[in-house]
Amino acid sequence: VAGRLFLFAGASIYAFDLHSLEELYVLIVPTDEALDETRCGDQEILARWDYGLAFLAHQAEGREVAVWSTQDGAHRGHIRSGCELLCCDISHNSSSAIVATLETDGEIRLFTSQASDGTQATWECSISVSVESLEESPIQPIVEVKLEQSVLLAVTHSEDGATGVIHVWEILSQLHLLQNHYFLFCDRPPDRVEARHGGQFIEVFFLTDSLNPRPPDGIYNIKWFSPKLELLFNLDRCVGDWRCDLRDVAARLEDDRTISWAPLWRPICLTTACS
Repeated sequence: VAGRLFLFAGASIYAFDLHSLEELYVLIVPTDEALDETRCGDQEILARWDYGLAFLAHQAEGREVAVWSTQDGAHRGHIRSGCELLCCDISHNSSSAIVATLETDGEIRLFTSQASDGTQATWECSISVSVESLEESPIQPIVEVKLEQSVLLAVTHSEDGATGVIHVWEILSQLHLLQNHYFLFCDRPPDRVEARHGGQFIEVFFLTDSLNPRPPDGIYNIKWFSPKLELLFNLDRCVGDWRCDLRDVAARLEDDRTISWAPLWRPICLTTACS
C-alpha cells in the first residue's frame, strides 16, 4: 500500500522504496539488554502494520512498543508496559489510532492516540480486557490479540491446549468502549486469527490433521467467519501467510508436488461503472 520494502537485521529496520530499492530510512527497535544476553544476540523483533499509515515493532517479551510512520519513518510515540509483551497490533478508527497489546499478566490493553494518523506521540490506555471479564465464555488464557479498525479479536486456549475460543468485539470509536462480544468454542485450538477486508471477515487458522506425510510449515486449515462468528466457508491445507488485509485467493497444497489457487471473491464489475 505504501510502496515500501522492509528488511529486519537484528534490532534495525531498513525501509526501501519498493520500485527503485533506494534506502529511505533506518530505525532502531528498543530492546532489553537482559533478554539479548539470554538469546545470544537474537533480538526476536516482531512488527505489525496499519497498511499505508503506520507500523509498530517490539522485542518478543520486551516491555516497549515503538510506533513509526510507514511513509517516512517519523516517530509516532512509544508505549512502555509494566509486563512482558506477548503480541501487539495497530490500526485506526474514525477518531483515533489504536494499539492493542497482550501482556504476560494475561490482559489485553487498548491504547489510543487522538489523531487518526497517529501524529500525536502520547498513547493512553483506554480499555483493558482480562480472562475473568469474558462473561459466559470459558475462562481460558488469552494467547493472541489482533486489531482491525473497529474490530478487536482474541484467541484463548484451554490449559491442556486441546480446545480454544475465538472472541470478537466491536470498539465504539468515540467512547473507546467494547460492545457486541461474540465468542465461538472450537474443539481444536485456533493457531492464529486475522481480520480481512476491513474486519468484514474473520479468518481463523487451525493446524492440519495430516501426519503422513506431514505438510510443510505454514500450511493450515482455514475457516472464514462473519463478525458475528457465523461460518462462511473453510479451506483445508492452505498457505496461511498473506501479507495484506484483502485476501482474494488462497493457495492450496493438493499433494507434495501440486499447489492450486482457489478464488475467494471476485469484483462485482470490471469497469468503472455498472449498468
